[in-house]
Amino acid sequence: YDDKNARNSLVLKAAFEWLDNQSYDFRCIQASFADLPSLDLGRFDVVTALCALYYLSEQEMRDLVAYIRSITDVLVLQCNTDRLIDRSSEETFRKASIEFAIEILEQARFAKIEVIAPSGYSRPLVIGSTP
Repeated sequence: YDDKNARNSLVLKAAFEWLDNQSYDFRCIQASFADLPSLDLGRFDVVTALCALYYLSEQEMRDLVAYIRSITDVLVLQCNTDRLIDRSSEETFRKASIEFAIEILEQARFAKIEVIAPSGYSRPLVIGSTP
């Protein structure tokens, strides 16, 4: 169990609770995103994947986003467009791109796709939703 990431998740939880002025049922689970379908966690209002999914294989990403579509109406993917970081694989850059995020959200049949990409920011969000 990674204590640093657990602490970071609690900070994020506290920020959302402060913004929304309410408490959220929350727990940390240490697992690969690829394991999500086998965890049987139920349905979610929103699923977020912050700079994480593109470390899976392309097929695992496609399968996982399709599964996530079955458990939520909103998926927030954070991309990484920074070409100056050291990556061992050019394929990871492609999977971390806005274009690929849009492609897999469309494939999973999210009806609305929104991109939030402020100028100069290398971690844009691509949000898929279905009313």
